[in-house]
Amino acid sequence: ASACSSDSLSLAPSGQTDDVDISTVINWPQLIDRLGDAEIVREIMPTYLKDTRTHFEQLSCAVESRDCPTVAAHAHALKGVGRNLSIETLSDMAYQMECAGRENDMDMVSEHFASLKQEVERVLSALSQCDWLDKAPVTEAL
Repeated sequence: ASACSSDSLSLAPSGQTDDVDISTVINWPQLIDRLGDAEIVREIMPTYLKDTRTHFEQLSCAVESRDCPTVAAHAHALKGVGRNLSIETLSDMAYQMECAGRENDMDMVSEHFASLKQEVERVLSALSQCDWLDKAPVTEAL
């Protein structure tokens, strides 16, 4: 039986984030520098979105069960996803969660969790839109 309640795993995009400016989610110039072009980003994004959902769901379970080592592990994974995709705010927030988990500080884990959840929802909402790449500030030199 899962230790998680289904409420903690709700990451359905809310209507209020449908108009998130993609440039506030991803550092697009940095991402293009790292990966080369928008087509590569389009190809890899579904995998990263799935990884983000999976790690956040597992992080949620770990927070609920007060399992600091698992909090640290999944926060570390989210930090990596954020860094790989130049999603800096998500990465920075996940790093704070990772540190709190490594220090076995559930008060800090709980304090950071709500804001991390909001950021994950914002990122998933923005990147789950079918036209998110069209809204990206594509400045690649061909």
